[in-house]
Amino acid sequence: MIKIYSLSVKNLSGFIDRLKTLGFTIEEGPHVVLEDNSEVSVFKGYRNNELEFIIVSHYLTQYYKAILENPGSGEEYLEKLLALKYSSERWSIPVSPIYFIAFNTSVEEFLSSFKDDYPVENAEEILSKYKSANPNYQRIVEAVVGRIIDGLSEG
Repeated sequence: MIKIYSLSVKNLSGFIDRLKTLGFTIEEGPHVVLEDNSEVSVFKGYRNNELEFIIVSHYLTQYYKAILENPGSGEEYLEKLLALKYSSERWSIPVSPIYFIAFNTSVEEFLSSFKDDYPVENAEEILSKYKSANPNYQRIVEAVVGRIIDGLSEG
């Protein structure tokens, strides 16, 4: 039986790390950086070589800060991206609830009690600016989940 959860996550990397501590192997699947500089990734969770879940997340990373700093030129934007790449700053903040497609109930208790915090102090401000600039952001991940479900019914 397949069950789909919509889960509010504030720190995607931390969420993935917590799943690993539960004994899951996480494999990153398709990943894309969208025109609005947000990202969408699909993750597969395995235990004992069995696929137990698929996660679909639409999120921002530290690279979105380069956009918010309003670079004056393409060169300035690239410089900001490189500075972020070589900094120690790393985070990923979902812009909408993640979708968790479970193939059994092994993580149900974990999901029902999961709570976390934002990985950076100004995360709410970053999200607010992104959401106001991209009012249709919620539709993106829903389309991806639809495609995955279609693929599951074919296999």
